[in-house]
Parts: sequence; structure tokens; C-alpha cells
Amino acid sequence: MNDKEYTAYHECGHAVLAFLTGAHITKEIDIAKEIHANTEIEFCDYLHSARLIDCQEIDLAYERAIISAAGMQAEKMRYIENAISYDESSLFKGAHGDVLKVQELLGVGRWNEVSDRAKQYLENPKHWNMVTTLATKLMNNNGNLKEGAIDVTLHAKRVEFDIPSYIVLK
Repeated sequence: MNDKEYTAYHECGHAVLAFLTGAHITKEIDIAKEIHANTEIEFCDYLHSARLIDCQEIDLAYERAIISAAGMQAEKMRYIENAISYDESSLFKGAHGDVLKVQELLGVGRWNEVSDRAKQYLENPKHWNMVTTLATKLMNNNGNLKEGAIDVTLHAKRVEFDIPSYIVLK
């Protein structure tokens, strides 16, 4: 696999966990640019309020931090799946913006906690299959998927909003 393929897994890790929590992927997933890959996510608080179970509150910051950590975890899992060694510091360098987002949301020192949580979700075979399917489609589409193609792909997997709020709580 080349770097673009690992980047595809990284961005699709974000997208799948965002989808599973009810966030909306807006516009596109784009890894075609030379310098910066991007997944645009819109957090719709009204969707989250519809997910309240037994009047429990959702920790939106924690949920968003898990989504931020999911990219690096998906990339790491792909290296492991392919039995290819990787340099942890290089992965952190590539996920620098994600690490900063977690710090912004939860403060310094919470990266490992939310990264482990993201890994737990991605290790679910249904969720990992969604990442793999979306990443393959992204790579087969020259590194760019528009909102409609993302929605069709993820909804076809029939694993909607699979992470209920009471699981995502601290």
C-alpha cells in the first residue's frame, strides 16, 4: 500500500465514526490534494438530542474527540492488518491536527483515552468493514468522494447510529 491508501483509511476512520454517532459528512472526503487530506463533518446537535436514552446527556466534546482520534487508529489498524511495521511518531505527526482537536475539546492528556475508545469501536467487524469499504471506494475514485457517494456507501452497510449515547459517555 502507498501513503494515499493509508491516508484513505485515516480519513474514512473519521467518517465512519462520525456517521455512526449521527454526525453528517458534508461536501466530501478528499485525499487527492498533495499536502492536506480532509473529511468535512457537520455536527448536528438536534440529531444528538434525538439520541438521548433514558434522559442521559451526551458528552458531545468527548464524542467529537473520539471521532478525531479515529483517523489515526484506522490508519494504525490497516498497518497491523497488512503486517507492516510503522513508526508511532510518524503517525502522530500525520495526525497532529487531530491531536490538537482532542486537546482543544478535552484538554491536554486525554489523547490515549479517546484513542483507545476509537480503537474499540473500529475493532467491531461491522465498523471496520465500513471503513474498508469506504476507503476502497475512495481510492477507486481518485481520492475524492462527494457527500452523496459517502451517504450511499455508509447507508448500504445498514449499521446506522450504532454507537448509542450511553456508550460514548465518559
